Amino acid sequence: MKSCLAVLLLMAPLSFGRSGPQHRSLRPLSMGNAFVAVVDDKDALYYNPAGLNLINSLGSSGRPNMGPYPRDRMDLRVDVVGNTMPLQDIPDFLNFYDHHKDSFSSKDKALSDTSFAEDATPFDRKPVEIGVMHGAVFAMHNFGFAYWADARAAPYPDEGIVIPQAGVQKIEVDAMIQIAGARSFMNNRLAVGVGYRLANRQTIENYQISAEDFANGDKLASSIRDTLLEKLDNVGDPSS
Repeated sequence: MKSCLAVLLLMAPLSFGRSGPQHRSLRPLSMGNAFVAVVDDKDALYYNPAGLNLINSLGSSGRPNMGPYPRDRMDLRVDVVGNTMPLQDIPDFLNFYDHHKDSFSSKDKALSDTSFAEDATPFDRKPVEIGVMHGAVFAMHNFGFAYWADARAAPYPDEGIVIPQAGVQKIEVDAMIQIAGARSFMNNRLAVGVGYRLANRQTIENYQISAEDFANGDKLASSIRDTLLEKLDNVGDPSS
């Protein structure tokens, strides 16, 4: 009975825990969950800090079983800017906009466009997730440090009841500072790592834009800019 109670107490924090922002790196994403078991580079900082112990250990004569591997004394990466988007959907959206761009200039033109509703049906309220990322990571034997910011948005078109609209299902902006360390035991047969993350997330929910807003480009641009800048300012405020 006592052992069962101990297990329940240990699992309780995991039951109520919530996963935080996760850095998106090409190698881990391409390997799926398999990367966690083979971490041996700077991305170990994000997925399994114990892997930091392998940096400057691979290719070392002190570990004969790892001697054939290339030896990296340290890893550094700077992501000036990166973006993600569903490339398979972009041509369809561009063709639709090109055929009906006059409908977004005024309410009267939108109402007179008889083919707009039919052509827009496949895209109606279909969110398209796009993202922008910036950051840097440094890792060496048993230590890693990184900062990164990741902004994601899911815009969608809306036919509307009377006039066409557009909206954003969600905009999320994450700002993160991470630090991690590792240590080997049992003659390098066991590695243990621990990491700490300082995170801030800001969210904009259901931001909608009407066709009339498109006609007033300056007003629309100012509204979106002010909203995003307010959220970015909050990201930089540790108290938010």
